[in-house]
Amino acid sequence: MTVCFNILGSGEWGLSIANLLASNGHKVEVFGRDDEKIDSLQSTRESQSLEVKFSENIVFSPLRKITNDSVETVGTFNIIATNSKGFASVIRDKKIFLKQFKHIIWLTKGMDSESTLLFDELIKKTLGTSITSCMISGPSFARDLIQKKDIEVSIASLDLEFLKDIKQHFSTSYFKLISTQDIIGVQISSVMKNIAAILSGALTAHGCSKRELIRMIEMSKVEINNISKIIYDSRGLNVNSIDLTATLASPACHGDLFLSCLENQSRNRTFGMQLQNTEGIPELISKIGTVEGYISTSTLHNYLHRSHIGPVLESAYGLLFGGIGIDKTPILNYL
Repeated sequence: MTVCFNILGSGEWGLSIANLLASNGHKVEVFGRDDEKIDSLQSTRESQSLEVKFSENIVFSPLRKITNDSVETVGTFNIIATNSKGFASVIRDKKIFLKQFKHIIWLTKGMDSESTLLFDELIKKTLGTSITSCMISGPSFARDLIQKKDIEVSIASLDLEFLKDIKQHFSTSYFKLISTQDIIGVQISSVMKNIAAILSGALTAHGCSKRELIRMIEMSKVEINNISKIIYDSRGLNVNSIDLTATLASPACHGDLFLSCLENQSRNRTFGMQLQNTEGIPELISKIGTVEGYISTSTLHNYLHRSHIGPVLESAYGLLFGGIGIDKTPILNYL
């Protein structure tokens, strides 16, 4: 049986995953909001920014093409590849279509800023509790995947059989997936890594050394662990300490923190480095592009307003929304 993937979102990471799946022999349909971009991708079958030619296994279609009609769901998987801002609107607007399927995969890092829900919660609230969800997250740049550089990511779901199935479809000699059932810890890691990257950029501009940045990264891991426990407790779930500890050393946490906080390819780190030289954050974001950590800082801080918040999140929030300079942030007392 031929396995098919629908990718909802036509950004660079979604396109690079589409290219990977097509290379593995799967049929892929990429859906995007921008009709002009989709028309160009379908006609030229290439992405100039990624420097890649797409195989005939990939079809490009406008997102509006997805209707509420009944479809064949056996052997077909849906992947959400939007940014965090667009995640809720996609699953809400395409709810009837998506509810026909048993599973959903997402690549989006962050949480919903409007509801302050993690994406696994938002999926259950919107699509129902019977759907099985799975997140893929880790240290990765789209161009590196296109160039077949060695990449290791985490894949998280409560369903072990689903994890095994998805790994089989995605895995290559250069793209490896590490399984975990700690879907909360992986999501919090994906949120905190962008927040920490902004703080890393600001600390670098302030003159902090790489050694001090690594210390901040290790503190971020502690906060990820503590926040994950808070969320497990709030949901009335038992915390698997072994899984949580493994998450801290996983690609989704350790790997993504180091890549995002220390590599200048990270838009969040670039944003943090340029904060002190800009007169307006909106203008800076417009110049850099999507900066997931900016809104995530406020969303996560608000989510945890009654809980103890560590110096990494507190410093990022004060820097971005509290009107304080990097020299006044509490993180400096720990470095």
